[in-house]
Parts: sequence; structure tokens; C-alpha cells
Amino acid sequence: MKIKVFSDILEHHNIIWFPNSNRYLVLAPLLKNVLLQIDNNTPKDVIVNYIMKNTNISLSEASEALEETTLLYKESSTPESNINELNHICSSAISNNFIAKYYYKINNCIFEIAYCDEFLINEIHLKFEQHCISEISEKVISIKLYKEEENYCIAIDDKFINKYTIENFHYLQGKLSMELIKLSSQTEEEDWLGVFHASAVAYNNNCAMLLGDSGNGKSTALALLYANGFDCIADDFVPMDTKQCIHPFPAAISVKENSLKTLAKYYHNIDELPKYTTRLGKVVTYLPQKPKHNTPINCNTLVFIKYQPNTSVKLDNVSKTEAFQELVPDSWISSKPYNVEKFINWFRNVKCYRLIYSKPDDLIDSIKNIMIYD
Repeated sequence: MKIKVFSDILEHHNIIWFPNSNRYLVLAPLLKNVLLQIDNNTPKDVIVNYIMKNTNISLSEASEALEETTLLYKESSTPESNINELNHICSSAISNNFIAKYYYKINNCIFEIAYCDEFLINEIHLKFEQHCISEISEKVISIKLYKEEENYCIAIDDKFINKYTIENFHYLQGKLSMELIKLSSQTEEEDWLGVFHASAVAYNNNCAMLLGDSGNGKSTALALLYANGFDCIADDFVPMDTKQCIHPFPAAISVKENSLKTLAKYYHNIDELPKYTTRLGKVVTYLPQKPKHNTPINCNTLVFIKYQPNTSVKLDNVSKTEAFQELVPDSWISSKPYNVEKFINWFRNVKCYRLIYSKPDDLIDSIKNIMIYD
């Protein structure tokens, strides 16, 4: 298999890429060297002696360490089964039983999306409702979202794409978003470096990605920034092309119920907008947005956002090691070797921050300073 090692990027650690599984590990030099020896089929006794020499541990402890590292190697190099995509064979004809169809204009492309139930309308249509059009005068790309037994399926121009369980519905959302951006920009999947679970804003001709665990307030932060002179590039789904540029993505900003009071100061009609309870039980409101940037924009700044009530604002640099470990697990990164190199080269040059805030003005001023002086 021959794993790929990227050095001189992280502080005292190495990035290991497994081509077979498209997985990444961040490892200290000793563990990296042991992994390389395993990858090169080095005899076990040679590896054990290497571990003992460099750690001063006993023979039994070194043997146990080798077993654990070998297990890590096997787990990391084994391709995941496609739990997100059930199979590539449609077991029955594509359904034509739909309760609603809407037309959307995205980047001069017209999409007709047909929905088989209210669940799909609430989970998908509300995010793109701002792009709805009524008059059709151009070629239409047909997308059908339907059910086959208990699974949700996607078909494009009557070609079956894939099907997903309700538990993995977020993969369907990601697949649909990827198809929309590919079709509207006339690109193929290999033209994309990755898709990040983040929000993206632009200011002063710079772009930054806002990241954080669910509940940390990155979409609320995006809505606050958008209302205060920043351009909203994307929310929740941030696509980056092989030129290391982020493309605007047209979905509305999704904000949770507990943010509405704060946002009401900036969005005077926010209480009039429809609320929807997601499949995860969260009540959200979709804020329409229209990016000023209609062209791709370079992004070399990551800001890990955390809303923390009743605390003073705190902006710190984040180590590359910590940033990489937080960025990659929730992202889709291209598995093409040449794209992996481009992704690593991009990450090599990013600036990483962590921002803790409780007041909107502190958030706005902090992000503004980053994007003016970076």
C-alpha cells in the first residue's frame, strides 16, 4: 500500500495518509517510524528492537506496543464499507410518486427537484427556497428524491445515483449538495479538493472558514457577521476546488431557536420566518442569504468558534496539530493523490485561531481584525 508521510507541517508531529482508505493520522515521529516499518514488512523482531532502543521499555512492553500499532495500521488502511451509500444498484424503477416539485436557479442552471414527502421538503427545500423560480425557459436538470422501501434515493435526469438509510440521511444531503455544485459549475468530482463542515465568510477581499462542533454557534456567528457587513459564502457545506478556492454555496443560513433573540436585533422579521423541527429534534429557522461574491475566493484562515455565555472574549492561535485533527474528521477530502498533495499544501499555509465569545460585538470585531490584518 505504501502510506504517505507529510512532515514539516505540524509541530513535532507528522501527517500520515492511507491511500486505500483515504484516512489521515497525526503521529509523533517514533510512532510514525514504527508504522513505516510495518508498511515495509520489516521483521517484527527488528521493529521490537527499534522500539526498545528508542523508549527504554522492556521486551514484553515493546512487543505489546508493536501489536497495538499493527492493529492501528490495519484499521486505518482498511477501506470503510459504504455505510453511507447502500449500493449502486436500484432494485426497482425510479418512482414518479411525488407530493411537490420546485424549480431553482443556481449559477444560471435550472434544477427541478421532486420531493416524495414533507420530511424531504423541510430538510432540503427550505434551504434553497430563496432560489425558487416560477417561469422555466431553459433546459432543466431533473433531480428526484424518493423512497424505496425505507431508504431515500437520489436520481438525476432519471439516472439512479444512490440510496441512503434515514440514519445516514446527512450523507444524502452531502451528496445532493455536491451534485448541485458540480452541475451548476460544470465540474467533476476530481475538480474538488474537499468539502468542509463549516461556514465561510468574506471581508476585505479575504475569506475565512468558521468551524466548531455542533452547538458551538458557527451558523449563528455567520448570521451575525452577514448582518454586519460580511459576505456569507457558505453555511454548513463549504466546497473547495483544486485551485484552493472556496465556491459560494447558495443554501440559507440555518440558525437554532436559542439564537433568535440575539439575531432579532439584526433581522427584524426573523420571528415571521417559518420554524422547522429537524430529524434530530432541533428547531431551526432558515435565513435567506445572497452572496456578493459570485466567483471562487481564496481562503487561508480557519477560526474555531465557540459561544460561551458570560465570558470575556478570547482569541488565540491554534496549533496546526490541533487544527488538523479538528478539521479533517468532519470533512470530505478528495482521495486522488494529486489532490491530497494540494490539500496538504493548502493546509501548510493556513492560519488557525480559536475564538471564544459571548457578545456579538466581540465576535464581529475579532473576525474583522483577523481579516484586515491577516
